[in-house]
Amino acid sequence: MTSIGDRISKKKTKKKKTKYIGQTDWDFLMEYWDTTPAQKKSKSAANSRMSDPLNKGIHKHCAGPVPFVRIEYDMVSDFLLILLCYCYILYLVLD
Repeated sequence: MTSIGDRISKKKTKKKKTKYIGQTDWDFLMEYWDTTPAQKKSKSAANSRMSDPLNKGIHKHCAGPVPFVRIEYDMVSDFLLILLCYCYILYLVLD
């Protein structure tokens, strides 16, 4: 499935307006994208997306529509469960 961002990016590259963006807004975006700060920001973002600091391949977000808070909560819950099991094992061993 192609995202709206991908569609706009492809149209921007070809300098063609999308159907769902008005002409005035499209002209404004094209002017903005031609500025030096916008091009620097775009280049920086592209480099960040392609970075591979841990030599494990380019990282892609694959959690789907799950908020970060939920992922963090699940990780903490898992950690606490492991900690509880570890403490119980120590209790049994030391008793």
